[in-house]
Amino acid sequence: MKRMLLGVGNVLSHDDGIGPTVARRLGGTEWTAVDCGTALENVGGLVSREAPDLLVVVDAARMGTPPGTARRIPLEQQSRMLGTTHGLPLAVALSFVAHAAGRIELIGVEPEDVSWGEGLSAATAEAVERLILTLKQGCLEQIPCLPEGGDVRQEEDVPTGLNAPAPERSTRSYCCSAPHRAVETPAGGCTQREE
Repeated sequence: MKRMLLGVGNVLSHDDGIGPTVARRLGGTEWTAVDCGTALENVGGLVSREAPDLLVVVDAARMGTPPGTARRIPLEQQSRMLGTTHGLPLAVALSFVAHAAGRIELIGVEPEDVSWGEGLSAATAEAVERLILTLKQGCLEQIPCLPEGGDVRQEEDVPTGLNAPAPERSTRSYCCSAPHRAVETPAGGCTQREE
């Protein structure tokens, strides 16, 4: 399987630099990892040439979870990712490459500090380590999906980290496992489905 990761963010805004940090750290593995900086739209040609089976976009995301919490984000909730503040809206940038990728997954990590300055907060730096390990192991499904409407539990009730369970909900959540298509799954879990 050909896998590509696009890291989006601004390394001069502390935790907003998580995407580029993950991309740089994933270099030299079986992943094609690209630091997109703040311009995801600039790598459309590369994605089209590579035609990955799996395209993962990593960015900081406001999800209402504790800092450092990672979630797979449905395309319908992509506006939570800070990438929408960098250049073209994320949906527009992804539309340039959707034809080339077999499956697109968005991974957001809750930032603690996006003020001007370099370096990640401790919580976000720990999330980078967990996320890289998860990606190297090919265990993307271990990252819970963000429920519809976001993670609404109070911080003291939510375990932090990559493997923190998604909140229990009586409704169903939707996760993206193919371009422009949501797959209905039981709350708290995602189904990997190939087209």
